[in-house]
Amino acid sequence: MLEARGVHVWLDQKWKPAKITEGKSFLNLGETRGQKIEAKSPSILLSDPYGIIILRHVEGIFGNGGWSVGGGLLGRVRIEELIVDLYGKEIVWTSPHIPSGIFHAGPPRTESYDFILLRRIEGQDGGTILRRWQVEGNNVALNRHGFSEVAGILTYDRVSQTALISINGLLHPIEERFSMSQLRTVN
Repeated sequence: MLEARGVHVWLDQKWKPAKITEGKSFLNLGETRGQKIEAKSPSILLSDPYGIIILRHVEGIFGNGGWSVGGGLLGRVRIEELIVDLYGKEIVWTSPHIPSGIFHAGPPRTESYDFILLRRIEGQDGGTILRRWQVEGNNVALNRHGFSEVAGILTYDRVSQTALISINGLLHPIEERFSMSQLRTVN
């Protein structure tokens, strides 16, 4: 079995790794995330040892414009042998800009998000993508400082045996429910 790790990679002007920080092994994920996960944004995974982040901000006079791609596991529900994971990915292009100060609240940026609900059976190879949500920047709500706060949440209600996926921080938030009995029978 291959061992994967969270990683943060900073790329230089020639697209070569300038700095690589290795995170924790995915083999240690287990139940560390618990049954109920608080809202988490793909962008916050920069500080998560399981997150995967690639940054290249070298454009413009101040070297602060460029790309970042990041993501990872946002939530996990495990019921016996059934594992349901919610993954998120954020893609952001930040325009070269005058550094923060009195002239603007946030740098000009374009962003998009992908959220994927994945079903796996413990001990079996592979998994099944149950649902994918793609969010473009025109559906992202900005806070008063001009930044987004898009977050994905996966919760599980034991009484109704239902998984709830919520994607917040959007002009039109997404909320979908999945019956765990329905998830067990997916091929």
